[in-house]
Amino acid sequence: MAEYVEQRMEEMINEVEQMERVNLLTGDEVKELLRKRKQFEYKLQKRSKSKDDFLEYIQYESNLLRLLTMRRESTGYNHKQAEIEGSIKTRINKLFKIMEHRNQSDVTIWLSHIQFLKGSGWEEAVSRMYLRMLQVHSDKPGLWVEAASWEFENCGSAENARKILLRGLRFLPGSWILQREYVKMELLYVEQLRKRKQVLETKKDNENDDDSSEENKEDNVETDDDKVLDCSIVKLVATNAVESIKDPKFVVSLIATIRRFQFAESVVTDLFDILVEKFPSSPITWDTLAREKLKEGIVPCVEKYFEGLEKDGSKSLFQMAFTTMIDLPTIYPKSMVRITKNILKLLKHGKDHHLLSVEHIKFWLQLLDDETQNEQKAELLSEALEQFPNSVDLWTEQLMFTNKSKGSQALDKSFSEALEAVQGDNSNSVKIWEVLLSLTDSESGWELMNAEAGLLNRNNPSLRLLHLDRASYRGVASAREVYTAYKDQPPFNAALHWRMADLERAEAKVDLGQLRLVLTSLCDFHGQEEPRAWMEAAKLETEAGKPLEAAKIIARGEATLKPELRDKFAILREAADI
Repeated sequence: MAEYVEQRMEEMINEVEQMERVNLLTGDEVKELLRKRKQFEYKLQKRSKSKDDFLEYIQYESNLLRLLTMRRESTGYNHKQAEIEGSIKTRINKLFKIMEHRNQSDVTIWLSHIQFLKGSGWEEAVSRMYLRMLQVHSDKPGLWVEAASWEFENCGSAENARKILLRGLRFLPGSWILQREYVKMELLYVEQLRKRKQVLETKKDNENDDDSSEENKEDNVETDDDKVLDCSIVKLVATNAVESIKDPKFVVSLIATIRRFQFAESVVTDLFDILVEKFPSSPITWDTLAREKLKEGIVPCVEKYFEGLEKDGSKSLFQMAFTTMIDLPTIYPKSMVRITKNILKLLKHGKDHHLLSVEHIKFWLQLLDDETQNEQKAELLSEALEQFPNSVDLWTEQLMFTNKSKGSQALDKSFSEALEAVQGDNSNSVKIWEVLLSLTDSESGWELMNAEAGLLNRNNPSLRLLHLDRASYRGVASAREVYTAYKDQPPFNAALHWRMADLERAEAKVDLGQLRLVLTSLCDFHGQEEPRAWMEAAKLETEAGKPLEAAKIIARGEATLKPELRDKFAILREAADI
């Protein structure tokens, strides 16, 4: 091991001497540099080397490069730059190669190496590194795209970019990203040629006519270029992409990509024809065609949607049409009346063909006026609840409508029906109760909750909490009555005790006896799973000046808690210093 390290250190002597000679590093800095490098070299000679050993060495050498650059900028002295910085970059490059060989599956190492090469200005090495990386990671479409982008944008080689993408498509023919980027690359190539042609035509107008033989040669070249400039290659590539990926969403994504290039409108037209031909019954096809009609106005767009709904009639197409129409005000802000009429027409169509969801019905209800369209709203709610009897949102709308239009007796009846419809779901029952309590005065709501033969499900822990909260509005005495009625009755719920403890603490003058009873009940019923309960009880006794009682509670807690919670309990004790 030592002889290899010494050999490496000897190879660095000339480089280090040059740094000191040109005053880039002082003598002490050179000694520290050699010491650190020797340390890193020994790490790399170990039997078991880790990725971090290489990364630390690379980071150190990179920092050294930045230091040398800063000192050269401050002194303006660039002598021996190739020998010094060049040798450091070569060393970093070698370290990256070793690390890549040992960690081929780690993409970040490859990308970091490529980034280093780009920063060093080694463009040819970057191209080779991309090819090496793609040999290992041929299953990642993003890397193929990145390599092709480098060749096209930085190296100016459309041919190499095309080869890389075509090779990637042989590995991943079903990749949306690769297919789309290949089409985009061909479009960018055509754009380059068109700009070049414009420049050449401008120059040609300023020059004299050449002899006839040269004109014939130029005509042949122009004929070949015209085949590219009219997007014939792009059409071929796009058609092959659609054949490889038989999905209307992909066709639409291609249309969006190609639309960025105004000269390729003919390709867009061809893709629309392919979309209609290959996917005539797809909701995405009808949605795309309808949105295309927005250029002509609201009516053509709506007519296309209804044409599609007559032929397809799927819920997905209906949802697409609904989403488009509610977005129309942003495009046509001065046509709100026309847009609203068309939305109502669409919703009626959805109702007749059973395509409406709860969200659609809620939106429809918002459009209806409570005074002039009262009967229509009542009918819509009735039919909607028959279709979605368990929908809390619709029952909320029903309760609000009934309260506004029919009075308290009808509200009680609707409330009873709502509870019966959602009785299997505890959380939904709570929501229904909350809606009712928000619609009635506090006394009526309180009487309804406390009625002996009332509708309150006292076995629902969430409703117990709601009952306790409502009682707290009337004062702590009412809250204590409700709490006392529930605390010993199953199903037991720790949240009830915690809520009551919070209410007791919120009093202007805290009743320690009442708070002690609450925390004692909490420890008795939930002491096995609640380490914080024991801590709060002990804290209460400590603040009351009873440290012996606090110690007893701590001892009970340690004996009662589940074994897996005792470590947590010890941490809480240490944090609270109890």
